[in-house]
Amino acid sequence: MSVAQDKIQLAQRLLQTEDKNILKAIELIFTQEDEHFELSASEKRELDRRLADVESGNAKFYTMAEVKKMVRKKSKK
Repeated sequence: MSVAQDKIQLAQRLLQTEDKNILKAIELIFTQEDEHFELSASEKRELDRRLADVESGNAKFYTMAEVKKMVRKKSKK
């Protein structure tokens, strides 16, 4: 199905619905789509610092199994 056909099908369903929750959910999707945000200078510096750590090999990564083990260990205390 093409994008144009998808749009038509969704528009038809939207016009037929009486469910306020569906309408609110769609409105929320479009509202979020319109919102843009900017990182602050300090947030950009922190991301750059973290990226430099990754690229230099100084960042520590954990597998999900390691994370679960650490959480379980901490929760037993």
